Parts: sequence; structure tokens; C-alpha cells
Amino acid sequence: RTRGGQSHSLRLGADFFANDKNTITGAFSYRLSNNNNTSDITYRNFVDTFDETGFTGVSTRNEETEEFEPNMEFSLIHKKTYEKKGHDWTNTIQYQSSLEDAFSQFEELYYDENLELSGQDNLFQRASNEEGVKSWLLQSDYVYPFGKEGKLEAGYRGSLRYIDNDYLVEEFFDDE
Repeated sequence: RTRGGQSHSLRLGADFFANDKNTITGAFSYRLSNNNNTSDITYRNFVDTFDETGFTGVSTRNEETEEFEPNMEFSLIHKKTYEKKGHDWTNTIQYQSSLEDAFSQFEELYYDENLELSGQDNLFQRASNEEGVKSWLLQSDYVYPFGKEGKLEAGYRGSLRYIDNDYLVEEFFDDE
């Protein structure tokens, strides 16, 4: 099996200090990957039954896959601090989007016990898979310290996720 490809990433972020108690942070990241993978498998086929034993042939399977994967994430965070140390409130909104688009071709060839190509059982396939995920996250965390070591914490976390997966396999025959 051979795997190869390239990935490129970009990440940006910035803090805005509205005043000494309020900070807004924005962050953005993007990653793009292109991959090319190949796989070669050889099977040596034998039979072992009461009636016969021995070598029956060879089959080879070759797979070539190309993948395209863009991924993006954006987040916005607001943090408010209060006079009392440890007393703060943080709110986050985040969006993520990822896609994996893959195309594969398969060729499976069968050779008889004399290692001659057997045309009747050969298999040719191609497959495409497009899988996308989009998600939103909303989170709020509140912390209020009290007493010597006490702390009240409250929060909310909600997310929405959309997943789409389109998969197609096609099979071709020698006579078509």
C-alpha cells in the first residue's frame, strides 16, 4: 500500500480587548488535503477438500484512490471577568465544515492454475464517496467563587450537526 499527498493549513486569530473586563477572540483555520493512494494485493488460491487438494490460481486486486479534503473552522469567544478573582463568564460560538471527496478504481484479475488470465471472473469497479459534515456549537460557562474554596459553576452546551454521505459503487464487465 502506498499513501501520498499534500496538506496545507492556515490559522488566524485575534484578540480584541474592549476594556479591562471584556475580551473578544476570533479564530479561523483552514486545511486543504489532496491524497493519492494505491494498494496492490495478491491472493494465492488453494483448495483443500476430501476430493482434491492443490493450487487453483492467483487473483490480484489493484486499487487507486484520489481524495480531496477541505476543512474549515471559525470560532468567536467573549470572556467577561468581574472584580472578584475567578468570577467570569465565557460565551463561545463555533462553526465547523469538513468534506471528504474520494474516487476509487478497482481492478481484480483472476489467473488459473497455469497462470493464464481467466477473463470470466475479472472484476472492474469504481466508487465515489462524498461525505460532508457541518456543525454549530454554542457554549456558555459561568463561574462564581464564594467562601474560601467554594465555587458555583453553571453552563450550557448545545450543538447542531448535519452529516451528508453520498456513496456510489459501479461494476463493469469485460463484454460491456
